[in-house]
Amino acid sequence: MNKKQIQMSDETAHNNAISIIDALKISGVIEFSICLFFAKLVSYTFLDWLPLYISQTNPGISSSQSAYMTIFFDLGGIIGGISAGYLADKTGASALSCIVMLIFAIPSLGIYYLFGNQSMAMNEALQFIAGIFVNAPYALITTAVSAELGSKVPSKSAMATVSAIIDATGSIGSAIGPSLAGVVSEIGWEYVFIVVMIADLCALLSILRIGFNDCKRLIFIWRTKKSRNNSANQEIISVTTY
Repeated sequence: MNKKQIQMSDETAHNNAISIIDALKISGVIEFSICLFFAKLVSYTFLDWLPLYISQTNPGISSSQSAYMTIFFDLGGIIGGISAGYLADKTGASALSCIVMLIFAIPSLGIYYLFGNQSMAMNEALQFIAGIFVNAPYALITTAVSAELGSKVPSKSAMATVSAIIDATGSIGSAIGPSLAGVVSEIGWEYVFIVVMIADLCALLSILRIGFNDCKRLIFIWRTKKSRNNSANQEIISVTTY
């Protein structure tokens, strides 16, 4: 490829680049951006403040021990991210997969607060469970969902713009969450958990429209397959009878 062809290729790519306004008009970009804002707020609040919470609510555990204990929250996040990705690939419903995880994330946070200080083993187990559901939507949105939304536009430059918008919005949440937790924790740790549970609820509500559309699509596919199977069975019966 000569210099002139390279220049023309660059000009074409520039002309095809999607603007931020056009990227925001893509169905789902704003909803998933808001969802990631709240999902990252919760995830980073735990990542930054969980060691301090454990050391303050469990007098027998030192600061270094509490830091090591938080690895179970991260391990849960690994399992949650893989599970959410598999569920999204299996169903083709990313929003619905996130909603399912968020539905379980809210009570898992409350259960961890109520029973996490019973014993070290209980704390680690409930951390692991909470990590699965808290980190799964965050992992799914920043990867598969961003690529899926970016691919809705023919322009090759859309994917990077859409991913940047979603991730940047989430990064705002990751900055606000720990800062807010620092202020709220002075009142009481129970209020920190109330804040993160409300944040997960807001994340869930923000993608309800897309999740509802996913449900309608899955029901339509299921009914179509069922009707085809019934038609095939009727043909077999008629042939056998004949």
